[in-house]
Amino acid sequence: MLPNGYIWQGSAVFFDPKRENFEALAKHRTAMGNKVFMFSPGSNDTHRYNPLDFARRDERMATDCLVVASFVIPERAICSGLHALVHRRSYLGL
Repeated sequence: MLPNGYIWQGSAVFFDPKRENFEALAKHRTAMGNKVFMFSPGSNDTHRYNPLDFARRDERMATDCLVVASFVIPERAICSGLHALVHRRSYLGL
């Protein structure tokens, strides 16, 4: 991956679970004029976040997850309110 990251001029997406390549390429690609972002689910050091990280780990967790599900699966996007409830409960089960 590193040789391609140094040579390729255009946009690129790299799978880098250990962050080794990100550390090596970020400055170089920024100097080339690219915007560099790191998406690292579950990490505090990321350019994005997981809304489920805000779910409290106590008796309110199920309610918090349903609130997040209501944003992911809005009621108006589903044929009926019943379908939205079923989909949200399925999401909660994940």
